[in-house]
Amino acid sequence: MLPRRTWDEWMASAERWVGAIERAYVDDATGTGPGAGGLPFAMGVSEELDLLARAGLAAVASRYLAIGTPRTLGIVGAGPRRDGRLGQACVATHRLWNPTREVRCADPRGDELAALLAGACGGRVTTVAQALACDIVCLVDDVALAPSALRGGTHVNILTGSRPGPELAAIAVLAHELAGHGAPSLGQLAAGLVDGRQRDEITIFAVGPAQLAAGALAKA
Repeated sequence: MLPRRTWDEWMASAERWVGAIERAYVDDATGTGPGAGGLPFAMGVSEELDLLARAGLAAVASRYLAIGTPRTLGIVGAGPRRDGRLGQACVATHRLWNPTREVRCADPRGDELAALLAGACGGRVTTVAQALACDIVCLVDDVALAPSALRGGTHVNILTGSRPGPELAAIAVLAHELAGHGAPSLGQLAAGLVDGRQRDEITIFAVGPAQLAAGALAKA
């Protein structure tokens, strides 16, 4: 049975459930979770739980892949329902470890959606280019990213299930939600099995199905 909480209750309890997500991926990477297969994958979860799972994963990834003292957080896209909730969840989860001073909100479809997003996130409306210039960037909608759009030291979370294009992948350090993609997994990073950020490279984390995270949420 999934926990029944209001959206505001989920936002207020972010520290608890983001921690549960991180532990689930550490357990998965180290084989120390309950049972031979680790924590169960949650199937058929609600859209709300899926949004929370993705926001939690992004925050954990930023903890290990962003620069040491990030000052700016960029949210690009108003989300699947164009209501800003996924961006709002990203801001709430990132503030647990990265209390950025400025949140920049942009939507390639126009300032009206960007303003809606900014209202939900407590940020300010900027251009997409300005949002992509942040220390941490969360892509809530699919956005075509050219390598020239990002500066060195930026960490990007792709929350849509998409993967970076080949040109961007060639110059960035990649990490994936789960093992098996030829790049470090989130669990390996969180468990200290592989190193996170080294210098001023561009780092990119791609969220996958997020089912393990949703399973952790169901137990939080």
